[in-house]
Order: sequence, then C-alpha cells, then structure tokens
Amino acid sequence: MTVQVQTKKATATGNGSGTTFSFSPIVIFASTDLEVVTTVIATGVETARSEGTGDSAWSLGISTFPATGSITYPQDEVTPLPSTETITIRRVLTLEQQTDLQNQGGYFPEVQETQFDKLVMIDLQQQEEIDRSFQFPASYTGNVGIEVPAPITGDGGRVLVLNSALTGMEWGTVTTAALALPVTIANGGTGASTAATARTALDFTKGADIASATALTLGTDGNYFDVTGTTTITSIATWNIGDVVRLHFDDAVILTHHATNLILPGGANITTAAGDEFTFVEYGSGLWRCVGYALADGLPPVGVHTQGLQTIWVPAAAIVPRTTTGAARGVLESSSNKVTTPTLDFDASTIEYAQFQIAFPKNWDMGTVTAEVHWTAQSGSGTVIWGLQGMSLSNGGVMDSAYGTAIESTDTVLSAKQVHMIAIAAVTLAFTPDVGDESLFQVFRNAASGSDTLAVDANLLGINIFYTTNAKDDG
Repeated sequence: MTVQVQTKKATATGNGSGTTFSFSPIVIFASTDLEVVTTVIATGVETARSEGTGDSAWSLGISTFPATGSITYPQDEVTPLPSTETITIRRVLTLEQQTDLQNQGGYFPEVQETQFDKLVMIDLQQQEEIDRSFQFPASYTGNVGIEVPAPITGDGGRVLVLNSALTGMEWGTVTTAALALPVTIANGGTGASTAATARTALDFTKGADIASATALTLGTDGNYFDVTGTTTITSIATWNIGDVVRLHFDDAVILTHHATNLILPGGANITTAAGDEFTFVEYGSGLWRCVGYALADGLPPVGVHTQGLQTIWVPAAAIVPRTTTGAARGVLESSSNKVTTPTLDFDASTIEYAQFQIAFPKNWDMGTVTAEVHWTAQSGSGTVIWGLQGMSLSNGGVMDSAYGTAIESTDTVLSAKQVHMIAIAAVTLAFTPDVGDESLFQVFRNAASGSDTLAVDANLLGINIFYTTNAKDDG
C-alpha cells in the first residue's frame, strides 16, 4: 500500500435524512483509528461521538483492513443528523512504532511498508493539527515567542496579549482608563451619560452654523445645523449616503426644487422663513430628498404653501355672458346617466363673449397667466378657436377699460359629447398688476375666423387659470 493523497479529514452537513457518511479516501487499519465529532453550526459547540450502538454512537461500514469507506451515524438511524449540524471524521493514529526488525530475521516488505504508511499518516494527522494552530506569517523574522504562559490564581477573565517588550505573550486585562467617559461622538460614542440623553444624541446632534450657498456644504460635527444668510440653495454637497440631516433656517432662503439633486414636496420651490426646519436624506451621492419639515408659524407640515405654479378652476356657472353679443347659458344632461353640466354656448357664426373675475392671492408673482379651456359640442366636426384676454384693476381703476391682447388657440373636435381641453398660451393682463388687484378676464369664440369650422354651438364647461406664486403664503 502507498499513501498518495493528503486528505486529512472528511466533513459533511446533515440533511435530516441521510445517515451514511463517507470518509474516503482516508485509509484506516482499525475502527479505533477514527475520531467522529458533530458540531452545531449556529454555536460551534462540538460533541465527540463514540463507536457503538444507539442514537449518539456510530458504526463502521467495513470489516476488512486496511481500507476506506463510510460510517453510519447515528447507529440506530432513528434521528438523522439535522441540517443545523455538521459531522467531521478524522483519522487519529496512536503515536507509536511497534514493528520490531530482528537481526538476520525474516524480511517481510509488507510489514515495513505498512509501518512507513502509518508514519506518513501520523505526519498528515499532526499537520492537520498544525494547520489549526496560531502561527506567524512566513515572512515574519522577529523573535516573539508564542508560548502561552501558565495561568495562576487571579487570571480568570483576563486576555492573552503581546507583552510590552514584543518578545512573548502574557495575561492582561482590558481597561477603560485611556478612554474618557462618556465617550464623545468623535470617538464613536454618543457623548451622553444616561440612556435618555444617548437616545437624543443618536437622533440629532447640533453642529456649528453653516452659511447658505448655492451648493450648500454641511459640517462634519453633527447632523443638525443652523443655516445663516439668504443665498438661494439649489443643491447640497455629498455628505454620507443614507444619513439624515436637519436644517434650521435663520433667514428667508429659497430652496430650489430639482428632480434629482434636491427633491422638495410638491415638486416646487420653497421660500423659508426664520425658524423653519427641514429634514433631508441623502439617497445618492449629492442627491437629497426632503422628508419632513416644520414651520415656525405653527402650520402643520401638510399645510405648507410652496411657491410655483398654482391653479384656479372657474366653472361655466361662474362665468357671466356679456349683455352685448354674449354667449347663451345652457345645461347639458346626458341621455343615459343623466350627468348634468352647466354650459355657456357660443354661436357658430357670431363672435360671442363671456367674462369672469379673480382676486389673485398676494403671493401671485404679478406675471402672465396661462389657461386651459374645457368644452364640448353636441354634434358636428371641425375646429373651434377659443380666445382669452384680461386686465388688472387696482383701487380706483376705471372699470370701462379695454382688455389686454387676446390670445387664441385652435382645437379640433374629437367626437360629439366628449370633453375637450385646449391650452391657452401666456396672457398678459392690461395695466400693471398690483397686490390685491381685481383681475378681469374675457373668453370668446372667434367664430368669424375662417379657421373656426364647427357648424354648431361650442359648449364651454369651464376654464383652468394657471398662475405662479413667489412666496409660501399671503403674509
């Protein structure tokens, strides 16, 4: 026989059903050459198993030696090894040499070869144990001894450490003498001495004030900062992906919404007031999302008003036909479900008009407005030209004044008795708007145009007026 493989042990994981475990190609000379250990994977607890009978013993599946093969565990095969445990089978030979070669005695090569094989197997056995021992790397050239000193009374609970001379190991203790308590945030602690203050510290830690900037740079000494100054903020520099920061604004600052860099509630810009607080999370490198805010004026977060595009819906019932060449009031009722809708009916051959008024909020930016006309027709096909114009009257303004330039838009009939929506581009109101003005609008159908080809009344359902605000409220 020869020893041509260096396999030192066999390991397998249970599956709750199998009871046969191979240790091939490891060769043994007797069943006593085997050591069997089961290990709980979760805890690492090992249990040595003996050859024998019953639910905790193993039996050998071979009877002729030397040979390799398998064992049965457990021997009674009643409760197979579960998937939460492993089994390890090692060859462990007795460290002895019992071959006695006599002078001028009989020469039996098989006897000598067997002994040589056992010696090589013992080498492999000891190498397996060496492989599991504490070692220095091959490149180490120092002289530190790794001998473990004998424990004495009082060494319980102590740890093995390198001595100060770097020449060997000794028993030492872990102390906190070099670490000031409470542990500061800079040293990985909370800076708190009680559980209550630690929980607070883990929430938000106040850092030094930071100045507002187009690209806001956060500090590294906390996650709660006062922001000073009034510079518009369009982005926040990368900080730590996944972390949360709270900003307390000392002044009015415009936060500019961006689809990825600075995502704000409602997708609109926000103008802060002194005392407002906003909470942001960095969801990607330099990409921030506002996840919470509390206003100094006491409004709940859902009540915050953001600047940007706003909408006012004006239904047909709120629009008044002109006395002269005015559209006719009407009511449409659907045939099946009896859906009833007030309308203003505009003639197919004569230009007809209707008017309405809006008092825009004080945070209107006084700029142009756009619109969306909602309308339908009861029959026919072709196109309809809708127009809109307006003016703004302050206190003392003359009511008999001319409207501003009319803006027209052409829409095509999709199908009778369907809702149609057509956008009206920017409308400039006559006279310079001012806070608190009354804004008057006039809507019409330009039936006199050759491009208006629908041969029946166009039924106006209402108009959306779009305007822009530049402050969070009317304050």
